[in-house]
Amino acid sequence: MSSKDKVPIGEELAFIPSIINLIGILIFFYGILLLCTQVYLYLDSGVWVRLPASYMVSNPNLLVARELQDGVDQSSSQLELAMLLKELTIRRTIDPYLPLINSRDDSWFVTPHSWIGLSGLIMGILRFISIPGLSFFLGFGIFIWGLTLNGRFTRTRT
Repeated sequence: MSSKDKVPIGEELAFIPSIINLIGILIFFYGILLLCTQVYLYLDSGVWVRLPASYMVSNPNLLVARELQDGVDQSSSQLELAMLLKELTIRRTIDPYLPLINSRDDSWFVTPHSWIGLSGLIMGILRFISIPGLSFFLGFGIFIWGLTLNGRFTRTRT
């Protein structure tokens, strides 16, 4: 075969890396949008609306209700409880735009029946990571993955 006979591998699938890159960019900008919304709500109301990733796997209202109950049990100050209630009312404006994987009250994440330690570990990590931060890293990772795939679809065989 001469150099004229080189045929691209997967030429009909060459658009796939571009679609993967687009998905990564959209997820990344979703995180930016959520972060800008948090900043806007903070500047507007003076209350920072937390968006931990644990809200994606369990009912956010149930988690906040448990935080309120813990605050009452630990005899937190009236100001802290008022701020938590204010955050709850403000966060309800964002709720329709949050990704929910599982919003049932009886999910394994909220009330585990087995592997209790694993559930606690996963929920602890998800409480630490914010949804915008997770979107940044996930979107950037998907974008980089699409870039690495781009080279695989443009190789030629002899």
